[in-house]
Amino acid sequence: MNAFFPRLSVSLFCAFGLLARAAQTVVLDANGAANLRIQTALAEPRLFEETVFALGRIEARPERVASVASRIAGRVVALAAQAGDRVVVGAEVARVESRQPGNPPPQIGLIAPLGGVVTRLDIHLGAPVEPDRAVLEITDLGEVFAIARVPEAEVGRIPADAIARVRVAAVPEQVYEARFVRLGTAADAAGGTLDAVFRLANADGRLRPGLSAEFAIVVARRAGGAQRVARGGAGHARAAPRLREEL
Repeated sequence: MNAFFPRLSVSLFCAFGLLARAAQTVVLDANGAANLRIQTALAEPRLFEETVFALGRIEARPERVASVASRIAGRVVALAAQAGDRVVVGAEVARVESRQPGNPPPQIGLIAPLGGVVTRLDIHLGAPVEPDRAVLEITDLGEVFAIARVPEAEVGRIPADAIARVRVAAVPEQVYEARFVRLGTAADAAGGTLDAVFRLANADGRLRPGLSAEFAIVVARRAGGAQRVARGGAGHARAAPRLREEL
């Protein structure tokens, strides 16, 4: 008889536990799961990353910027490109008529030394030109620099093979991955930061010099346990209520 009461107590405890668990469980059918946009993925090992946050900007790579100038003094008689236009290497972007006498006066074409976007235009039809003054600038934006202003206390944590995940307000739906190139040559004493230069692919040309950017610079990685990840951005687990899908 005495053994009956412990077994009864255990049974009641288990029953109350099941009732409490059921009270915290939300049962969803397929339609409910679809309405809540719940997606699941198989458990897989994950790398945990430690990052440093920084603000910065996008800049053109200096070796990918070219100025176009005339070899002779004269005036612009033809203009084949405007600011923002894409040009190919070898294309004639303008034509200059010489001041030397002639019938007609001699003319020369100004040729694009590289392909890219016309990022500056300082001439118009009829404008005078001189050999010592560039008339336009062409920038190849296929790859750009992303320059992060890193707090001085965090600079020493950046490894030589660091990557950064970069967000640009002008392209809010995109997260770019950039690779560390080098540190700047001098710190900003007023801001207490040092530039960290990252190389960033820009095949679609949407990133333009001067755009502001946010950086998450990966300074350390460590292996973690298996984690079930919900595709679509849900990354926080909650103890209750639990969600169970019934098909």
